Amino acid sequence: PARGRIVCNCFDVAESEIVADLASGLDLAALQAKHKCGTSCGSCQTELHRLLGQAASKAMQLAL
Repeated sequence: PARGRIVCNCFDVAESEIVADLASGLDLAALQAKHKCGTSCGSCQTELHRLLGQAASKAMQLAL
């Protein structure tokens, strides 16, 4: 199956992988430990933080 858009080119990490891991409860540090995304050139940091924000927003909506 298609992995979708690549967020981290340095370590070939797809958005779908990041979203799934965030939904399972991983935070930025855990994502970086698992995938190394955002630990090399740093160009994906903005996108990682955007995805983290979306995940947090979804979690808050579900809690209501």
